[in-house]
Amino acid sequence: MIDENLQQSNKGAVTFKWDVLKENAGIWGEADFVKTGFVDLINTTKDTTDYLWHTTRSAFASSSGNVGEFRFQYIIYVGENEEFLKNGSKPVLLINSTGHALHAFVNQEYQGTGTGNGTHSPFFFKNPIPLRPGKNEIALLCLTVGLPTAGPFYDFLRAGLISVKIKGFNNGTVDLSSSAWSYKIGVQGEQLKLYQGDGWSSVKWTTTSEPPKGQALTWPSWMLRPGMNQLDWICCIWERV
Repeated sequence: MIDENLQQSNKGAVTFKWDVLKENAGIWGEADFVKTGFVDLINTTKDTTDYLWHTTRSAFASSSGNVGEFRFQYIIYVGENEEFLKNGSKPVLLINSTGHALHAFVNQEYQGTGTGNGTHSPFFFKNPIPLRPGKNEIALLCLTVGLPTAGPFYDFLRAGLISVKIKGFNNGTVDLSSSAWSYKIGVQGEQLKLYQGDGWSSVKWTTTSEPPKGQALTWPSWMLRPGMNQLDWICCIWERV
């Protein structure tokens, strides 16, 4: 809440500065767990967060024993003979979900957002995606929101993915629903506690005079500086604005 006694400085025009921190899409470090198929968001996150990462890239601790060193396994491999690589077309990502929303990323690039609504939380997401020869990663940030239709039975409602498919391969549609998915509960900024003083000061921010428009997975800290006074405000932007 903004202090009602806050007043604009008489030392000149108010200047605005943005400190920005951008997360990478997908799982950082080691996955919380790997499971064949999908899980229910509400029962998995257990009110600790609204977010659950699903990714087709699995990270495992390296056999070298070095701390922070991982080996990776990918379940999406594109051969060089795929027709879409030759004719410039794009495969299509098809996702069925019971809700409530998701943000899709392919090879770290934002591809789009799917949502239900207050009266009908299930939705279908369809979007062309750029796949490259060799290894590819799909990362889905699925999230729950409080819906007025849930009432007292929110914890008993299902939320999460039903199926994930990619249409457009030489052999037809690839169904990833029964593949081994890696999961991470929450987002990295939550784990770092960026919304608290100690967490805010523990990372390196990038300062800019412009708000971070069109940047997914971005934590902006807005600093209003009238004279020597400062008001800090921080939030997280998960989709393009």
